[in-house]
Amino acid sequence: AWMVDPDAHKTFVRDNVTLVMPVGGRSSFYTDWSVRPSTTFNGENVNYAWDTFLSKELPVYLQQNFGVDPNNNGIAGLSMGGSASLAMAAKHPKQFKLASSFSGYLHTTVPGMWSMIGLAQLEVGGYKITDMWGNPNSEKARADDPWFQAERLRGKDIYISSATGIPGNHDQP
Repeated sequence: AWMVDPDAHKTFVRDNVTLVMPVGGRSSFYTDWSVRPSTTFNGENVNYAWDTFLSKELPVYLQQNFGVDPNNNGIAGLSMGGSASLAMAAKHPKQFKLASSFSGYLHTTVPGMWSMIGLAQLEVGGYKITDMWGNPNSEKARADDPWFQAERLRGKDIYISSATGIPGNHDQP
């Protein structure tokens, strides 16, 4: 969708920017599922390792093949990717100098949000939030919750955007 609708790749065509847009990870929150593989309700046996891929494997590949500095990056995401971008910038401070969240969940462990994320994960594929994060008070859940990582984002360039979803004066029908 970022390639088709807003032409994201064209935005940086004249800039010294390497744009990487991973696709997939439905309901994964782009984190490592270190509690349990996703098996509870959907029959999969997938132990997602998005954090490992984005913070360790991808930077090596980009440096070796495109000369991208592994310590001069920005990270952005939409919805669950927005939450992940803030959490990853906090967890990997030398790698990410800026982070952007577009309609991300900024306090994932608060009771109402925890429940809504859990229901959404079940609906889109039978995923279980406790397979991903354990319980809302776990160290893993708090490490991926932007609210608890806010202090670790101090000094970074942060852009957070969200809206009501109601079209405004500048939205095209």
